[in-house]
This record gives sequence, structure tokens and C-alpha cells, in this order.
Amino acid sequence: MKITPVDINNQKFRTRFRGFDVREVDDFLQAVAGELELRLRENSRLKERVTELESQVERLNDVTTAPEGDEYSDGAEVMKTSMLREAEALTEDILDRMRVEADNLEEEIRHLEKTKEHLETYFESFLRFNIELLDTWNKRET
Repeated sequence: MKITPVDINNQKFRTRFRGFDVREVDDFLQAVAGELELRLRENSRLKERVTELESQVERLNDVTTAPEGDEYSDGAEVMKTSMLREAEALTEDILDRMRVEADNLEEEIRHLEKTKEHLETYFESFLRFNIELLDTWNKRET
């Protein structure tokens, strides 16, 4: 199940006699949605940066060296090689950080989904208990 910040903000819970404070639940869901949105934006920004760096590496790979015998050809080749190594290392570093961030986001999403399921189960159980309690009290009064 894919969950978005909008899904979290739009989530509504039914209220019953002596239920949870709706404002607190809404505030919590809004905070969770905000944090998820920040993480998604950061992930998107990092993906864009990786695309830019991959493009730079591709452009550097396409650079042609000076003709043979040119006094600058050896220096240009060394500079090209150095720039390529640096760009590749930077790209790998960014990709590694993105993979870690993506793993963290996936873990956080799983945690949020479990929290949501837990809250739904808890609310349902709490409400059932209160309904049963009210039924018991109503039977005693009659």
C-alpha cells in the first residue's frame, strides 16, 4: 500500500462516546504527513542531482582529446581522466547516500503504516469496549 502525505492528511477516524481527542489525532497525522512530504522532496532532489551528475559524466566521456602530437593533448587527457574519476566518485557517493535515504524512507513508511494499523486497531478495540460497556449499563438500568 503506497501512502502519501495527502492520504495521511485526509485520513478521518470515527468518533464515539469518550473516544480519542480528534484534534490530537489530526495534529499527529498532520505532523506525520509533513515529515513524509519533507522526505519525499529530499528524495526527489537527490534523484535530480544524480541525474545531473550522470549527465556531466556522460558529457565528459564524450569529450574528444586533442589531435596526436598536439602539445596540450597529454595534459588534456590527464585532466579528462582526473575529472572523470572525480565525477564518478562523486556520483557513487551520492548514489550511496540516496540508497541509504531511500532505505530509510521505505523503513519510515513501513513504520508509519504499522503505526496507522495499530491506531486503527486500538481505536476499533477501544470503541467496541465502550459500546459493550454502554450496553451493559443499559441492561442494568432496565
